Amino acid sequence: MKIINAFVGVALLATILFTGCVKNEEADGVKALRLAQAELIKAKASATTTAAEAEAAFKAAQTLIEQAKAKQQEALARMEEANARMKELEAELQAAQNEADKELIAIRLEQQKQQIQLSIEQTKAQIEYAAVMAQQQLAEAKTALQSALRDLEVELAKNAENVTAREYMTLYKTALGKVNGLRGDITELTAELAILELYIPDFDMQKDRKAINAMLKAEFDWEKQKLESELAFWESIKLKYEEVVANPSTLQETLDEALLNLANIEKQLNDVNAEYLKLYSDYESKAVAYSEATSVYRELLEVISNNEELINNWNEDPLFDGDIMIGETGEPMNFQSIPWYAEEVEQLTDAIVLLNEGIVEYNEDLSLCRQRIAVYEPEYNKKKKALATAEAELLAAEIAWTKADADLKLDPTNSALITAESEALTAKNEAQSAYNDASTAFDEVEALYEPRKTEETDLLDDIAASGDMIAQHEEKIAEYTEATGIVNGEVARLETELAAANTSIEAQRTLTETTLEAYNEATDKKDESHKKMELLQIERGIMYDYCDGLDDEGLDMQNMMDVINENVYELKAEIAEMEIASEERDGIIEAMKAELANLEAELAVYQKEADHYKTLLDQELGE
Repeated sequence: MKIINAFVGVALLATILFTGCVKNEEADGVKALRLAQAELIKAKASATTTAAEAEAAFKAAQTLIEQAKAKQQEALARMEEANARMKELEAELQAAQNEADKELIAIRLEQQKQQIQLSIEQTKAQIEYAAVMAQQQLAEAKTALQSALRDLEVELAKNAENVTAREYMTLYKTALGKVNGLRGDITELTAELAILELYIPDFDMQKDRKAINAMLKAEFDWEKQKLESELAFWESIKLKYEEVVANPSTLQETLDEALLNLANIEKQLNDVNAEYLKLYSDYESKAVAYSEATSVYRELLEVISNNEELINNWNEDPLFDGDIMIGETGEPMNFQSIPWYAEEVEQLTDAIVLLNEGIVEYNEDLSLCRQRIAVYEPEYNKKKKALATAEAELLAAEIAWTKADADLKLDPTNSALITAESEALTAKNEAQSAYNDASTAFDEVEALYEPRKTEETDLLDDIAASGDMIAQHEEKIAEYTEATGIVNGEVARLETELAAANTSIEAQRTLTETTLEAYNEATDKKDESHKKMELLQIERGIMYDYCDGLDDEGLDMQNMMDVINENVYELKAEIAEMEIASEERDGIIEAMKAELANLEAELAVYQKEADHYKTLLDQELGE
């Protein structure tokens, strides 16, 4: 018979019995029964709500851890970049020729190593912080759920007929306890796994892993210490529980003492949690300060390195060229190095000297040429004039003969015309002979005169061409001189930056070291507080289980003892396995992943079991 049906039957019976006796007032029995039913329904609803809230808290906790794991992936990517840069720096260090370059590269190399370690530490802190927040949410939800379940147990105990419901309640509560415990274990293991995975990538760390391995060993040592602390606490609980088993009359006293201890642990945990949050905030501010100081220090190192290299290239390397910004908002223009411009100017200057020397030689040849022209020119002009006169006389004679010949043809027998034609022909022949003599004489003089004139023209052209070339060279020299001035200005700017960086570098190095010390101190304090919190969380979890066992009035003390012995046995085995695997990074990671998979599978089983007993409980209570 269902409990709710019993309630309804009793209520109906009470109504029949008391209707005639009480006019308008509710009978005390009916009222008590109604109130009891209402409290039972209220307690059951509260238990259902808090169970759903506990599941929601677990999902929220998983979200926090997943967000932290996303930061882990970002950190691993940054660490890969730093590791690649380390390899480049190692190659540069091998190729470096002077001590200054070697020192600077060594500093950069050390910074990359520090960047990897800093990424690990900061990401580890973020994961730990997320785990703290997640465990806090789980603990709050677990506490609320346990309170609601206790209230429901109290209400069920008020009715002696609720035997089956109480049995289902016990089974449901046990399954839920397993579920909540596994949720905490999964959250903790997921965070621990995310932290340990930070140390797995095979970073060179300058061809050794000392720094990483030291950090990894510290993680293993702490995990082992936690297990040992958990083992010690379980063994102390075991002793106390053995006393209760031996003397059951001390059960209530032992439970009261255990609840007091649990309350004390909760208070300590709250205090440590508040302390941790404050220290974590301080740690974050110190990390930011150190990161900013390191960034400025690195920028100064880059300025020193780059400017020294650029100054040397601009001043020394004849094959170097680079861009220089012209004006504050101008476009970059390409320039050659100072040695390149100097060599070009020197070559152009030498060429101008040679051209000027050539012009002197040309002028000397021109003078000599003109002297020769002066010797031949009078005779040349005389013969040229004589040739022109002979040519004119020949033309006149040819015209006269042509006319006399034409007249004779009109009157061939005319003796006068015959004589005139004969005389004209003789004159023409004499003019032709004179012309031929004048032409021969002119040709002889021209053969001496014209080459000198041609030589004069060529020399004048050479002098003009040399002058043009000199003008072009001088224009180029002016251009290169201006460019040299721009490059010198760039070198001066670089030297000014370099001087300022050298002035600031020592102070910045000191500031970086100071912020690093403050960061390390804040890290240590934060880590110490976190360790306290983890140990208290372990104790709280054990005390929860212990109090639950005692609160069940020791109905199954042997079962509780078996649980305690099983925990002790498993912890000892886990400690032994960790000691064996402490040097095998990949092995321990794989083992943890397998353990996580087992816990998740176990959670699914107990969640299904809890849901099953909850359904049976609801059915027994009339739903």
